Amino acid sequence: GKTYLAEKLLSSCPGWNVIVAGASRLKGKNVIHCSIMKEIVAAAKSTEKVAVLIDDLDYVMEKKDCEYVLADKKELMELLEELKVRTDAFLIVTVNNVCLDPELFDRFDYRLEAGLPSDSEKRRFLSGMYSSFVPAGLLEKVAAQSIGYNFRDLAEVTRVAYRFGNSAVTDTSISKALASYRPGGLRGFDVHRNTSFRFSDLVGNQHIKGKLNRLISASKNSGLATELGLKRHNMLIFTGPNGTGKTAMAKAFAGELNYPLISIDADMLYSSMGAYLSLKRIFKVASRYRE
Repeated sequence: GKTYLAEKLLSSCPGWNVIVAGASRLKGKNVIHCSIMKEIVAAAKSTEKVAVLIDDLDYVMEKKDCEYVLADKKELMELLEELKVRTDAFLIVTVNNVCLDPELFDRFDYRLEAGLPSDSEKRRFLSGMYSSFVPAGLLEKVAAQSIGYNFRDLAEVTRVAYRFGNSAVTDTSISKALASYRPGGLRGFDVHRNTSFRFSDLVGNQHIKGKLNRLISASKNSGLATELGLKRHNMLIFTGPNGTGKTAMAKAFAGELNYPLISIDADMLYSSMGAYLSLKRIFKVASRYRE
């Protein structure tokens, strides 16, 4: 809801000129649309009583090797310096993953982090949008099974279910939509959901399967595990030569647990973002799922 909040804020400023760049489609007689940083800076300098909205920096600033190019960073710095001292201007920026240099990021006066909706918020949103033609029980299913989805994802997966159901939302069409739709924030990651791959599909490594089955039993029967004093093990490392089934075993393990598996190319750890920021982003993506 970052874009929605920004646009609502701007609509409460009648008489202001508004410069918009990026994903927002805000309209109005006082709205100026720009496409690149150089245009935004020039328009901001020549306009009085102005509000600037950059809706997702990735739409406006060019990237190379996961980092914004120097020319655009300089333009953004110039914009920040220009607007920071003015009494008739303010700047709103939305961004999905913060990858700004600290000297740029720290120049923003307020940093507001929008979180993903809770199950109750998802139910309220879906009921307000679709209760007239989707039964409450089916909306409850979408809310419960759409872990890691934002509001836009909820609307889109419901539309996908409508198409799968031939202009009707059914239990089957929702299941198909949830299995096929990938949330926007998870694009770029290889996410395996509802995989049917199991230990029975693997040949060999029986001793490893036995160890993993004990972990699965402890996970699925948490009450019994607590009663028996069994420790839950969340961190596993599979070692061995190439082609011995490490990746397949990980997929089967996720399948047995019925957990989604987020597969990440190790090259991400060596991007220009640095290992720390890369890991931080990976763990933030993983935290979208409770299991």
